[in-house]
Amino acid sequence: MLCEKKPGIGDWYKEIKNENNEYEKIRCSGFMKTMLTGTKTKVRAYGFNIFKNLFEAFEQNLKEAEALLIIDYGAKDEKINNTLVKCFDYENKPSLMIDLYPGEKVNNLANMLHAKLISKELDEIKKEDIDF
Repeated sequence: MLCEKKPGIGDWYKEIKNENNEYEKIRCSGFMKTMLTGTKTKVRAYGFNIFKNLFEAFEQNLKEAEALLIIDYGAKDEKINNTLVKCFDYENKPSLMIDLYPGEKVNNLANMLHAKLISKELDEIKKEDIDF
């Protein structure tokens, strides 16, 4: 399943297989849209504008989270990595990382967060793989 935001549009979509085994995009609903993604120019802007608000919400959400699920994050943003370690209670709460081809940075972050690392395609993951 892929969840993506269409540029310039407020709706989010996910990609699923239909009854003909073809992919189609359907509108997502019922989840928070306050996410930080990518590493381009926003890295310099964490303290400004919308990114300041998003980053503060990200920190608060980590502090309140009962579990942490990280999907296909390359762990190349040191500010995000440090915030994950600082704000999420990984000593007492479960964390799971899913990455088909984890590199050194992903493995290091998984170790720091005491996260279970799963190296499978999302549609190959079974309930028994996720043991929160």
